[in-house]
Amino acid sequence: MPLKSLESLFQSERRSHLHLVNAAWRQNRRFCVRCHSQKIYRLGDKRYRCAHCGYTFHDFTRRWIGELNLTARQWLWIVKLFELEIPPTQLAKEVGISYPTALKAIYLIRRAIAQGSGDPHIPSVDSDVATGTQAEGRAGGAKFQGRAFGLLQREDKIHVIPIENLKSEAVLQEQPKFAKQGSIIFTGPFRQYDGLILWRYRLSSSAAKQFAGGKPAFDGLDAFWNFARPRLGKFHRSSDQDLYYFLMELAFRYEHRDRELFDTVISLMTRLMPND
Repeated sequence: MPLKSLESLFQSERRSHLHLVNAAWRQNRRFCVRCHSQKIYRLGDKRYRCAHCGYTFHDFTRRWIGELNLTARQWLWIVKLFELEIPPTQLAKEVGISYPTALKAIYLIRRAIAQGSGDPHIPSVDSDVATGTQAEGRAGGAKFQGRAFGLLQREDKIHVIPIENLKSEAVLQEQPKFAKQGSIIFTGPFRQYDGLILWRYRLSSSAAKQFAGGKPAFDGLDAFWNFARPRLGKFHRSSDQDLYYFLMELAFRYEHRDRELFDTVISLMTRLMPND
C-alpha cells in the first residue's frame, strides 16, 4: 500500500475502522457469522442479530482482529510494524500497548497466516516436493533450540513443522502428512531420508538434478533456510505450538518476499476464524 494511503488511514479511527470493515465484509454484504444466514438486523449499539439463529455479533466477531480489545488504528499499526519485522518490545511502545498484548497480537497474526496457508496442522502437498531438515545450531549470534522439517513444493510453496529429533523414525512419521502416495520426493544425501522410499518414490540428489534439468530441486529449500536462519536466532521459544506458528510466518514471508505484506495480512486478519 502506498505511504500516502497509509497516512490517510492512520489519521482517524473512523477511516481505520472502515478499512477493516471493507476487508471483512466484501461488497458490504453482512451475514450471520454462526449460521451464515443473510437474514440479520442491526441493533442500536452497532451490533447485529441473526433472525434465523438469534446470534448477536459485531463487525469483527469470530475474526482474528476481534480477539483483542484494540482500536482499528492500533491494529493497522501492528500489522504495518509486523510487516517491517519490528520486535515486540518496540512494537508495544510504538502502538501504546503492553508487551503481553503485543505478543498476543503477533501470535494472532501468525495463527491467521497458518489458516490462510490451508490446514494449520497438516498441509497437503499433491505435487512433487523437495525435503530438508534444519537442525539446531547457532543463528544470528543466538542458539536456536529446536529442529524443523521442511518441504518445498515445486510451485515454491514452503511447508515447515517442528520435529522432536532427526532420527529416521521422526522424519518418516512426519513426511506422509505432507506428500501423498505417488509424489516424487527429492532429497539431499541425508541417511534419515532413506526410509522415505517405503512411502513414496524418492530421488537422490544426483537423480533429482537430472530430473530438474541440471539444478537440484531442493536448492530453493536451502534458500529458504538461509532466509530463515537469522530470524530463528531471534526467536524465544516457549512451546512447540509457538515455534510451529513462527515457522509458518517465516514460510509466509519467504513466499511473499518480493511483495508488500500489509494488505495480505489485513485480509487474513479479517477472515472468519475456523470453528473449534
